[in-house]
Amino acid sequence: MIRPILLTASRSRFLARWLPRLPPVRSAMSRFMPGEGMEDALRAARELEESGVGAVLTHLGEDVARMEEVREVSAEYGRVVEAILTDGPGVELSVKPSQFGLHMNPEACLRAVLSLARQVEEAGSFLWIDMERSSDVEGTLRIYRELLSAHPCIGVCLQAYLHRTEEDVEGLMAFGMEVGHPPAIRLVKGAYRESPSVALTGGGEIDHRFITLAQRIRAESGKGVRLALGTHDESLIRKLAEDEPFSPPGPQGRAPVEVHMLYGIRTDLQARIRSQGIPLRVLISYGTAWYPWFVRRLAERPANLRFLLRRSARATSNETGSSGL
Repeated sequence: MIRPILLTASRSRFLARWLPRLPPVRSAMSRFMPGEGMEDALRAARELEESGVGAVLTHLGEDVARMEEVREVSAEYGRVVEAILTDGPGVELSVKPSQFGLHMNPEACLRAVLSLARQVEEAGSFLWIDMERSSDVEGTLRIYRELLSAHPCIGVCLQAYLHRTEEDVEGLMAFGMEVGHPPAIRLVKGAYRESPSVALTGGGEIDHRFITLAQRIRAESGKGVRLALGTHDESLIRKLAEDEPFSPPGPQGRAPVEVHMLYGIRTDLQARIRSQGIPLRVLISYGTAWYPWFVRRLAERPANLRFLLRRSARATSNETGSSGL
């Protein structure tokens, strides 16, 4: 019951304006972000690199409504690329197409992301294209195919719970072989609210689909296909590790199969993964437009919501005590 409510709340413009102002919410958010500025994100990336963990940076924001915002987003990512070139660690980037105007002007979105891909390639980095709602899949994959035909340093996120994903996997692998650039796929379960006609809804069947797709993609790793397992589910990681040991990272710190996790979530599991020699990257988010992303994190795991409620209760108790009531 809680997950659908939170996913609906993540799209509320009213709540997006109001909730981020509350100190308990901002305090809880800090668990999942090192800070709102690029410098905060890069600092966290350097700390991860010192412990042998790679990083992926994303500037939060989605569904822009004005081309001016697209230009601002492009400039921000340009600054990140410059930081990587000068003194940044081996950071990769991840972007949302709707942040570049996918819903407003698909052609302008393509041009903006293509320009960023060129910058990323020149910096020797890597660019991931995030997947958003099911209605965005076709447009996002069109952009990805355009980018992949010209640049090998591009990956895309696919959601295991969508009925179409198996076909999309096969199509991308065939396309990559055709253009001579094997695809990179970050496989996740899926974090948006979708109808049963579009996506699986049961946890067990989603897990089974995730494993099946991961095994299929991993079978092509010898041909250069890269697989990132975007999950905090230890049972899924363990199952895939039992099937076949993870290979160590190759050139530029990239591995044919690796695990991607979110900053601040399941740090205990992240430590165990590192100790087992499994290649790991942590997705670090930053920026002021964090509300939709934050609420989806709460929806993914009830423990995250309990954490927020404990923070709220503690803050209320402190305020009451200091007022003498």
